[in-house]
Amino acid sequence: MNLSLLSRWHSLKHLVKLATLCLLLVGGSYLTLLWLDLPPRKAHLELAMGDHNSLADSQNSSPEDNTTSHQLSEKQARHLFRKAKESYFAGSYLEAYGYLKGHSQAFFHLPDGCNLMLSVFAETKKLSLLENTARSCLAMNKSVPIAADAIAMSLSRVGQSEQALEIILNIPNYQLHSRILVAISQLFLYLDQPDKARKHLLQAIEVGSPWSPWLERIFQYQAFQEHEFLTAVTLAIIKKEHVVHDKEQKLLDLLKMKNMTQEVELMTERHSKNI
Repeated sequence: MNLSLLSRWHSLKHLVKLATLCLLLVGGSYLTLLWLDLPPRKAHLELAMGDHNSLADSQNSSPEDNTTSHQLSEKQARHLFRKAKESYFAGSYLEAYGYLKGHSQAFFHLPDGCNLMLSVFAETKKLSLLENTARSCLAMNKSVPIAADAIAMSLSRVGQSEQALEIILNIPNYQLHSRILVAISQLFLYLDQPDKARKHLLQAIEVGSPWSPWLERIFQYQAFQEHEFLTAVTLAIIKKEHVVHDKEQKLLDLLKMKNMTQEVELMTERHSKNI
């Protein structure tokens, strides 16, 4: 490698480190609703058909997952947590899991402790760890929305959506958290209760800040494309101050395709005022 290429390679490595540091400083982004990418009842169908292969590793934790090999000092815990966080935001989820493995109890009290552990366990599909950690976080009232999301993911993937709902619906003031409302909506969808799924998704859009990510549910599932529901969503969106052009344009296109003239006019007028 010549000096010019070597210089550029070191510059690139430096930029990557800077980008990772920036993510760490602002807190980054955790657990982006991975479980919602499953088609409705996919896990239920897999289990009913006896096809456990895709879930076997994630359902069964190894003994090392649930034990602590030795007591960590505060300094050691913070060092391992920092390394795990760096790996997570670099996209090295298994490496991040390696730093957290066997030491969960040492991280709960750290800032972002629940967020990082839940995100890493979700990305690596360690469903037993994800469920147990989420239950602990809820008991400590830490990272409640993401913990509810993790409960929904871990239990729905093994066909226990009803149990997930029972836990989540008992969270105090869950109606105030759009992320929890979306999780509830998806669980009801898995349970073939589309009316309740639509009700909670609409509430998520109404209270959400941000709210636009939840529109993706509409484009992914036919259950959310019923005319009356789309009317309610349109009326909720036109009250929002901030315009999210790409997502709202997709909704507008859907409304046009369904010949919903009044709703198309409302959305078009909203966009014309905010160009």
